[in-house]
Parts: sequence; structure tokens; C-alpha cells
Amino acid sequence: MPAAFLIPETAPLQRHRLGALTSLGRHPENSVEIPDRSVSKFHAQIQRGPDGRHVLQDLGSRNGTWVSGRRTEVHTLGDGDEVVLGTVRFRYHEERAPGPVTGALRVPESAIGQSRSVTLLGRAGGGRATVQLTDVGASIEHRSSFDLGGAIFQPADRIDDIAQLRADYDKLRIAHELSADIRFDRDLDELLQAVVTRIFDMLPADRCAVLLMQEDGVTLEPRMVMERGGGAPLETMPLSQTVLNQAITDRKAILSSDTLSDGRFEAAESIVALAIRAAMCVPLIYEDSIFGVMHVDTRSVKQAFTAKDLQLFSAIANQTSAALKNAALVQEIQKESETRARLGRLLSPNLVEEVVAGKLDMSLGGGRRRAAVMFTDIRAFTSMSERMTAEEVTAMLNEYFEVMVDIVFRCGGTLDKYLGDGMMALFGVPKDDDDAAAKAVRAGLEMQLALRSLNRTRQARGEPAIAMGVGVNFGEVVWGALGSRKTMDYTVVGDVVNTASRLCSAAKGGEVLISETVRNALPESGFELHALEPAQVKGKAEPVPVYSVLALEGGPDLR
Repeated sequence: MPAAFLIPETAPLQRHRLGALTSLGRHPENSVEIPDRSVSKFHAQIQRGPDGRHVLQDLGSRNGTWVSGRRTEVHTLGDGDEVVLGTVRFRYHEERAPGPVTGALRVPESAIGQSRSVTLLGRAGGGRATVQLTDVGASIEHRSSFDLGGAIFQPADRIDDIAQLRADYDKLRIAHELSADIRFDRDLDELLQAVVTRIFDMLPADRCAVLLMQEDGVTLEPRMVMERGGGAPLETMPLSQTVLNQAITDRKAILSSDTLSDGRFEAAESIVALAIRAAMCVPLIYEDSIFGVMHVDTRSVKQAFTAKDLQLFSAIANQTSAALKNAALVQEIQKESETRARLGRLLSPNLVEEVVAGKLDMSLGGGRRRAAVMFTDIRAFTSMSERMTAEEVTAMLNEYFEVMVDIVFRCGGTLDKYLGDGMMALFGVPKDDDDAAAKAVRAGLEMQLALRSLNRTRQARGEPAIAMGVGVNFGEVVWGALGSRKTMDYTVVGDVVNTASRLCSAAKGGEVLISETVRNALPESGFELHALEPAQVKGKAEPVPVYSVLALEGGPDLR
């Protein structure tokens, strides 16, 4: 999702980043306060839609809201739009990460722009193309890994045999065409089948097998096995384990022009039974990684493999190794993208990056931690929903949660779970935070103020206002992944959680109630609090002290 900003014309270095809901106006309660008499107290709002685009809505302002010279009530903003409120001018700007690569290589769009440095090697003769993957200039690079130089393929002016020259040319032509088959958007089995097919076009082989190394680093598993003219791939093929092991251990290509007299094939009864006369085996290596081996053999005595054939086969293996490396890297990027997408629904963006980078281990848990727990709940939701269709209820909750969760993440919290029309959020878990209580209270205040802004949007659309209560408690919790082997829930448990839930239930619409442990964990200054009568909380023998949070010192309050 692109980052979006409003940039004032009079202060181009000042950028107001847009969240799920950004209110604009002269009143201090707005997300962007504009101290100009031509601007109404609550002039307009910009809301991020489900598609990630930002929609500007005028809130019945006196002097109107203008976009690119036209007065508007509702307008979907585009990069570069001029936004005028009263006489104050802004420019709407989106910072989009580069899109997916055009052509053969495709990288998940959610991976673009992440902190990832990747180099992919690939198509021979394809030139050089770079794709920005990170904000620090990491790139994907195509470069040729197919090199048929050396003494075996002589320059044309040194060859007298025209027939041999034509045969060599045809092999090189096929090898070049092979580079077009090695594309990053192909399924691995489809890619390997294309490689094997080209090998049959290029070499006098009767059988070909590609075996890939498994995660244990020892086991070779047949991944593509084919016979010349045999049609569909086979499941397996008898091979000499001695030769395979030697190719892997020595990391060198093996050529046997006569397997019947080659001691390395003596133990391979299948080789003898099938009358295999010549064979080649080449390890699939890229840098220090071994991805497997490629093997070809033939029953023909007249068409035994030569050193030139081995050079061609080795070159193909080099291309295939680079393709396998690329496939592994793209798969790794895909997994990281999926991890980010999954964690991004629960954790703030900075915590997501720490988990992906391995700095924060989500598997840890089952321990004790001092954390702040927040509950929110919509007041009179049942009676409100009875007057709405199911589609209207869903749209209302999605819009509501989009704004509330954005604030939780911005304040450094973690979304624990949705609870129907409410939610549970954590501060200080999974990462320890000395300011957890203050961040939770600040989030509660910002959520109530943001709800006021959201209600102005709803009322402008003729929809009923939403009232929400917030309860926050602080103390020692047990945290970790809890549940059965089939379903696990990353959460916290303990008396702190129960009390936070009770405080939320006691809060009126527009209130943020906190416990005494929260008050004691707050800094000496920064929050305006009002002591209420101690509340009788379910599960507690004695009434517990309760405080209402009115405002951040010097900021807009909830009264």
C-alpha cells in the first residue's frame, strides 16, 4: 500500500502523512490543524478505502473544498492533485513502490519495497535488466551464465570440416534457444521438462534425469526423468549411485564413453541390464550451493559422448543451476511476502519487519511479561444493527476497524483479536516496552477523537453515529501461543486481561477508563485524568479504583 501525503504549498518540506482517516480543519481536534480563518473548524476528511485509494470528503465547510480547480463534495484523489481548503493549498502525493517486473520475471507486488537484497541470474544473451526491490537499491539482475568458450569449440576459420562446423553451429543454436526456455515465471517441473527436451535436441542421449537435493543435504530425489521419444516424464530411472555420489562429492562433471569397461559403473546392474554404453553426470552447482545432478546416457556405441558434448552438457547444467537458485530466491521472497501479509494483520509494521528479519521470535512465549491490555466495544451495537442490513453492518464495522487498528499500530500496539463489534489490543507484547501503559492510553484517546471525526463523515452521509467505550489495564500477564495442535492463538491471559475487559464494559460512549496500575505506570505529566468512584468489578472482592482519561496535556479533550 503506497504512503500518501498532503504537502502544504507554503511549506513544501512539511508533509502530513495520511492514515486510515485524516481530518482537516481549524479545530485542534483535527489530525491536520489548519490555523486559517478561511478554513472551517471541521472542514474535510480524507479516508483510505479498501482498495488503498484515498477519498476526500467535504464536511459542509463554509468556503468549500476544491480539487484541481473544481469544487467537490467527494473526490478520489490521484497523485499530484491540488487540494484547496478555503485559501490554503496542498498537493496530494503518493509514494508508490515499483510495480511487478514486466516480462518473464514476476515478483509478488507485496514484496516490492521491502528491506530485501536479492540477485537473480538468468537468461543467456538477455542483456542486463534491474528491478528495484528495496528502498536502498537492491536489484534483480539478469546476466548470461552460458559460456561455451575454450579450446574444444574452435574458431570457424580453424575448421576445415564444414559438416562438423554445421553440427557445432546447430548445437550452439539449440543452446541459445534453451536460454529462452529458462524463465522465472514457469513452474519448476515445466522448466525442467523444457531443459530435458532441449538436451535431447542437442545431445545423442537416450535417457535424461534431473535429481534435486533435498533439505537434508544428502538425499537426491528424481524430479524430471524422461526417455527420448517417450512422451510424458517417468517416475524414476535406474542410475549408478556411485557416479551420482562422485559427482556431488568431487563437484565435477563425469564422462564415461564406455560404461561397460568403466569401474565406476561395475556395481550398477541396471546399467548392464539396459546395455548403457555411454553416460555423463554433472552436478548442479551455483556458487557454494549444490542443487542436485543431471544425468544422461545412451545405448548407442556409434554415438558415444565426447568431450565437446560434456562441455555443452556442463553449460546447460550451469544455466539450470542459476534457474534453480533464482527459483529458490523467488520462493523465499514469496514466503516473506506471505509472512508480512499474515503478520501485518496483527502487528505494527515495525514489529513485522523485526519478525521477518529474525530479530523477534514469535515462537517464544509461555512466560510472564508486564503489558498493557486494551478492550474496545461499540455501545448499543445490537439495537443499531437491528435497523441495518447485514451488508450495512459489515461495511460499518470494516470502516470502523480500519480507523481503530491504524491507531493501534501507529501507537506501537498489537492487535490480539476482534470480538464482534469490539477488539482486544496489546502493548508491550510481543516486544517488551517500558512505555506500554502510556502508549495504550494515548491510543485510547486517539481512537475516541478519531471516532468523532468518523462520525462527522457518517452523519454527512446520513448514517447514525457510533459510540465506543475503551478500557485499559496494566500488569503481569502470561503470553504466548495458546490452543490445540490444530488451532493456535497468539494471546495473553491473566487477571489483567479480565479487569481490562470489565473496565471496557463500564466505560460509557466516548470514555477511556483505566485502572490504578495504569495510572501508576504513566509519566508524572502528559495526561489529564479524573478519578471516578471505585467500581465493583466481577471477580474482585473489593471495588477497584478507576480513572477517566480526559486528554493529553495541551491537546483536545474528551469532555
